[in-house]
Amino acid sequence: MGCKRKGDLTQREERFCWLYVMGDESGKSIKPIDIIKQSGYKAKSTQNCYHEYKRILERSIIQRRIDELVKQRDKEFLVDRKFVIEELRKIAEAEKDSAQKVKALELLGKHLGLFEERISISKDRHAQIADDVWKKREKQIMANEQERIEAIKLGIIAEQEEMKNEAEIQD
Repeated sequence: MGCKRKGDLTQREERFCWLYVMGDESGKSIKPIDIIKQSGYKAKSTQNCYHEYKRILERSIIQRRIDELVKQRDKEFLVDRKFVIEELRKIAEAEKDSAQKVKALELLGKHLGLFEERISISKDRHAQIADDVWKKREKQIMANEQERIEAIKLGIIAEQEEMKNEAEIQD
């Protein structure tokens, strides 16, 4: 097995980038924890998964590969997009049935952004989002732990009161 050259990605890193950009087999985006697991990284806890996800995303070689895959995906998608838009335009121009014409125009309008606000998230935000998700999870864990501590305290207090009542009865 040859030595890994600087600038090459391991199979796990390549899989990570591919899953990050392309999603699962159906093209749906997947959660960071699933990207880590499906890429072959070993993480013992959810916290470790998010930490590993953020760490990988911060690497410049990973960012370059993600950029390449995004460009490749957009180039391939653009061909399909052009075809669909052209077909919708033809339907809108030729159709006499007002319902089909309206539907074709509606789809074209959505594509052009006439009916909806578009939100774009930069690559730097992905690491921030992973941090935010982890912080939220950490708060949940801390709240659960606090509740558990309170329950233990209440249990101890109840036991102490019960022992006190038993002692009073014996006296």
